[in-house]
Amino acid sequence: NILISAFGRNGDFDKVDECLNEMKLNNIALQIITYSTLINAYGKKNDLDKVEEYLNEMKLNNIEPNGVIHNTLISVFGKNGDFDKIDEYVNEMKSNNIKPNIFIYNTLISIFGKNGYFDKIDECVSEMKSNNIEPNGVMYNTLITLYGKNDDFDKVEEIINEMESNEIVPYHVLRRTINRVKKKDFWLLHRKATWMNEL
Repeated sequence: NILISAFGRNGDFDKVDECLNEMKLNNIALQIITYSTLINAYGKKNDLDKVEEYLNEMKLNNIEPNGVIHNTLISVFGKNGDFDKIDEYVNEMKSNNIKPNIFIYNTLISIFGKNGYFDKIDECVSEMKSNNIEPNGVMYNTLITLYGKNDDFDKVEEIINEMESNEIVPYHVLRRTINRVKKKDFWLLHRKATWMNEL
């Protein structure tokens, strides 16, 4: 598994195949960590056929995907804008009684934000809170970045207020994000005032 992971990271998929063949020749059963490693490696390569091939093989071997694999699948197909697949894997996960964790919600929120589906972000956050999962610093950073890029500064302010009410102290990356968005907000207000004066 370590070799497959290392070769996959370096893009040496011939070596990945060699490792797999050797495992099978030595009757070493592929376990969930093996499939997780393969799906992650081929996902980064953007080889969606291989991703689904190993997912199906895993299921044929009566190994159900776990939360880590679902998160990888959502991320891989999200990068390709395949929202039907995202829905399929989220529904499959829930039908297998695997509750989405904060990492999966963060992946979904990032994908929806990058594609402009801010109503879907609101749905994710609401569902997350209804499952008693509170946003952490990483998620607040993601939300502020996405809404800042969308120039929705009212939402950014709302998120910052929520952070403060939850007594979440921003770490250095989050502080930089907040400062960057605030500067952008100030610049836009300045430009609007200039445009008004020019009319």
